[in-house]
Amino acid sequence: MCLGSAIGPAGLAGIILGVLIVMLAIAGTLFSGFNARKAMYGVDPYWWRVRTDELQILSKKGLHAARSGGSLQDSRSVVTMDTGNTMMSSIGNQPDNVTLAMYDGNQIALTVLPSKVFKATPGLIAELNEIRTLTHPNLHRLIGICLDEQNFCEFLAQEACLKGSLEDVLENETIKLDWSFKFSLLRDLTEGMHYLHGSVIISHGLLSARNCLVDNRFMVKISNYGIRTFVPSVDFQPLEKSDEGRDFKLLLWRAPELLRQVMPPRGTQKGDVYGYGIIISQLILRCEPFDTQDSDNRARGYGGTDKEILLEVDKGKTISGYTTIMEGMLHRSNKEVFLPFGLKCLERHAHPSCIN
Repeated sequence: MCLGSAIGPAGLAGIILGVLIVMLAIAGTLFSGFNARKAMYGVDPYWWRVRTDELQILSKKGLHAARSGGSLQDSRSVVTMDTGNTMMSSIGNQPDNVTLAMYDGNQIALTVLPSKVFKATPGLIAELNEIRTLTHPNLHRLIGICLDEQNFCEFLAQEACLKGSLEDVLENETIKLDWSFKFSLLRDLTEGMHYLHGSVIISHGLLSARNCLVDNRFMVKISNYGIRTFVPSVDFQPLEKSDEGRDFKLLLWRAPELLRQVMPPRGTQKGDVYGYGIIISQLILRCEPFDTQDSDNRARGYGGTDKEILLEVDKGKTISGYTTIMEGMLHRSNKEVFLPFGLKCLERHAHPSCIN
């Protein structure tokens, strides 16, 4: 006798109905779990993953190239990678490290990451989800990360800023920087940092003219905030006289108190204020940090190598001499409005606690 005959049509229908109910319950549970994850993050938890087959490469040799076509593999082969601290601490603004691409109808910048080093760990994803909550016109927008076939992080996808960094703009002698233009750049920087200090990120930690990007409308966008997974631990270490091989230029925007200790991964708000003050001075004098563009002043000891300058910063000598030169230039230009807060930011022991 077959099972259907033993149970009967009604019993068989009941079994089938029961199985369907169980399957629907399981599917509902899985769907609810997925919706709960979406509710937690506000979107698909894999929002940050950028598929390489959705990218159209526009240039293969950085921001200054004009070649089109090609693949991401081609891009990686022609880009000179620096797996040390320089690229990771000023990520997103080095032309030789950036490939332009089209993604979802928009032009974006792909920054090459060290090959086969980083994976999308829970810590990195947590940083990405924090950054995604930030929306401000003066913050450099993160789009996501491209993974390779082994799920290693390969490229960082971000908004394209074709004018390069604020450092690039200051060095470009073909760009005229009058006081109105300088004030506009400073306003963008101020508004972006004020927003960042009031956000979940709290502080930047690596603020510099290198990490302030400039788009085609000459709007400043603060970059390299929030993600510290890609920054090597050496970049947080205190400055030592015996140090060799570090990129000391990265430290020229770092507050004296943070040069003497292991810096927190995102620095401090007071440390950001100091870096902000250095950028103000660069805008005023149109020069590198602690470089007055004046051979007489440089001869009096306000120049030197980056390391020599940093070793003097802790003593207060370089800061006081530098601010004296900046003050004189502002008085000569009748632009004293920049002076009080700019100097306050650079005070050795009492720079303000936040950017307001």
